[in-house]
Parts: sequence; structure tokens; C-alpha cells
Amino acid sequence: MQISNKLKKIKADKRLFALYRNSIVALIARLCNLIVNILLVPILIKYLGQSLYGVYAVIISVPSVINFSDLGLSLGLLNKVPEYKKNRDPDKLKKAISSTTMIATIISLFLILVYLSVYKVVDWPHLVGINQKEIDNIVTKAIFCFVLIFLAGIPFNVVNNYVTGDQRGYIVEIGKIISAVLNLTLVFLCISFNLDIIWIVSAFVFSNTAIYIATYFLVFGFQERKLRPGLRFVSISEVRSLFGTSSKYFLLQLFTVFYIGADSFLIAQFKGSEMVTLYSVMYRVGAIVSLPATLYAGQLLPALNEAFILNDRKWLHKNIKMLILGSTFYLILIAGGLYLAGDWALKLWLGDAIIFSATDWVAVFALILMLVYNVVFFVYIIDASFLKINLIIFPIATLITFVFKLIFLANYDMPFVITWASILYVIIFCGTSLLIIRQKLFNVPIQKLE
Repeated sequence: MQISNKLKKIKADKRLFALYRNSIVALIARLCNLIVNILLVPILIKYLGQSLYGVYAVIISVPSVINFSDLGLSLGLLNKVPEYKKNRDPDKLKKAISSTTMIATIISLFLILVYLSVYKVVDWPHLVGINQKEIDNIVTKAIFCFVLIFLAGIPFNVVNNYVTGDQRGYIVEIGKIISAVLNLTLVFLCISFNLDIIWIVSAFVFSNTAIYIATYFLVFGFQERKLRPGLRFVSISEVRSLFGTSSKYFLLQLFTVFYIGADSFLIAQFKGSEMVTLYSVMYRVGAIVSLPATLYAGQLLPALNEAFILNDRKWLHKNIKMLILGSTFYLILIAGGLYLAGDWALKLWLGDAIIFSATDWVAVFALILMLVYNVVFFVYIIDASFLKINLIIFPIATLITFVFKLIFLANYDMPFVITWASILYVIIFCGTSLLIIRQKLFNVPIQKLE
């Protein structure tokens, strides 16, 4: 009876219901991706070898910054959706979606032309840490296929940010499940036919792009045809409004390139592609282990955005405190788990292909610490009410961390640099974010917020 009443209470609270629904589907999606990664990493290391797997790891790190490519417009749209829904203004929402899609399409075509114009000039193999002339041509072709398929998907990514902003992120997560299964299937086909890295890289990026396109036509072609983008709905005033918001997010995403996308490239330049393989495995272990905390925190963003718009400070106060304390407790459990069973789990997964030293494990925990606290604080600090201060602290934290890696990777071991760079980032960004959140929310009594 109590369970039934609790379920009714959750269903009655639309924001809470959407949060739980999205989180459950996202958990299934992450588990599916986890299984695919657990299967693919040892298979691809064995099939490609450590050097080429390092190249693969560098190339596939690019989608982590896909929103950067559209100048932040998609994230600007994501944060505008609750406002349009609250005001019940479908015409303005349609103009925003159409305008975002048009700008993203122009950017996509422009980037394709830029890439084709420099394709013959840039030493692409050297960029990903390859110094073996016999495989230069294969690596160059792999990057060529990846870039073209990847850029073709940029305009269709608009739909993911729209449904996420509408608290229907479960649609995006279902797409991720299908994408993971499709990628696994295509990779097995590539291996069965003894195909090279060109096909394996193409399989990965095609799986993502195909799902973006399918989701776009599913949502705007069937579910919400009234919102289907069209040139006649493009509004110059809406473009200006979106750019006013998105330009700030673009700056954040520009620095996200340094935060997320640059590690593999830096390691490839200073340590070679084989060390990228080690880092890739370390990062994947960190991402897998930090999954529960980052999953819930990530799904909280749309609900948080709506709570800020509605000025629901009591809900914000409760959920921020619960998430920070819960994540800290989870990190303590993880530290114990890695100490007791880390080597055993890694050997069970990869056999003797990759073995971590004690310093490697310390770096893994530092990555987990950074991944968990970054997501926890970023979902709050990215909100419009914190955006101005975030435009100061996030770039500072990111640039300092990037420069630290740039200076020390040349002379110190990769695990040592990653450990201290991660800790440095947590201190600067997460520590400062905590102080700001405490000042803005926690120092105000709940009674005054109600």
C-alpha cells in the first residue's frame, strides 16, 4: 500500500516523474553501453594492436564535444525549451527549432568545406601519434571517413537537445541503446570480413549519426509534426535570441574541448599512440565505475533548469545537498572497491593485454573523482542563473589544467600527470562551485524560500 501511494505521489509530480523515468531508461542505456565497451575493448585491442587501438581511441573521442560544433546553439535551445513550454508558445518554439537547425546545417556544411580544403595539407597520422609510414594512408582514410560522417550528423543533433529540454531524455537514451547494439554488430561484421581500422572507425561514427537522423525524423516527422523545422519558420530575431544565450554556452564548450577532447591528442603527441591505449582503458574504467553518480546527476539537469525557472528553491536545496553527500559517500565506497578488487577485475576483463601499476590505479581514482564531482557541480553551475560566474571559473580551471598537462607530459609519466591534473581541476572548479552554490542557496533559510 505504501509503495502504491509513493508511486502515485511520484506520478503526480511531473518533474519528479520525468526525472525517474529518464533516469531508469538512462541506467539501462548506460548498462547497455557498459556491456558493449566491456566486449569491444579487449576484442579491438587484440584485433588492431595497441598502437592502432590508440589511434581509434583518439578519433572516437571527438563525439564527446559534438555540441561544440554548432556554436552552442543546441544547448541554448535545451535551456529555452522549458521557458517556451511554460509560456505555452508553440510558434516561438517552432521558430527556435527551425532557426537552430538551419544554423547547425550551415555550420556543418562550412566545416566539411574547411576540412576538405586542408585534407591534403595536414599530417593527420602525426596528429594522432603515429610515426609508422606503412600505416599512414590507412589512418588518414580512417580520419577522413570519420570526419565526414560525424559532421553530417551535426544538424540532426538538435532533436536530442529539444527532447532533453522537454524532460523526455529517455528518447535520447533509447537511441543510445540502439546505437551501441548497432556499433557492436557492425564491428563484429568488420572483424568477420577482416576489414581494417577505416571500417571500424566508420562503424562507430555511423552508429551515432544514423540514430541522430532516425530520432530527428521520428520526433519531428511523426510525434510532433507541428514542430517540424522548415525554412519558412526561420526567424532572424529568434536567431539573435538563441545566439545571445548560446554564445555563452559556446564559450563553455570551447573550453570543454581542452577539458575532454585534448587529453588523447596531448598524450599521443608526447607519449605515442600506445600510451593513448593505456589512458583510454584507464578512462573507461573510471567512466564505468563512476556511472551511477554521473548518470543521476546528468539526468537532473532538465528538472533543475525547470526548478530554477519556477524559482522552486526548496526543491533545489534538498536535491543539491542529497546529490553532493551521496556522491561523496559513493566515492568512498569506490576507493575501497578498487583497492580490494581492482587488479582482479581488470585481469578478468582484459587478461594480460593491459596491466595497471599502483600509480595507474591512483590515476584511475583521480579520474573517477574528477568525473563524479565535475558532473555533480556542472549540472548546477551550467544553469542560466550561474552562467556568468561559470564563464569565469570553468575556463580558468580548464586552462590551468590544460597548461599543466602541456608542461608536465613532456617530462613526467602519464599517470602522474593525469592524477595531479584531475585533482587540480577538482580543487579549482568544483571547490569554487561549491562555495558559490552555498552562498546562493544554502545560506538562505528554507522558510524564506518557500
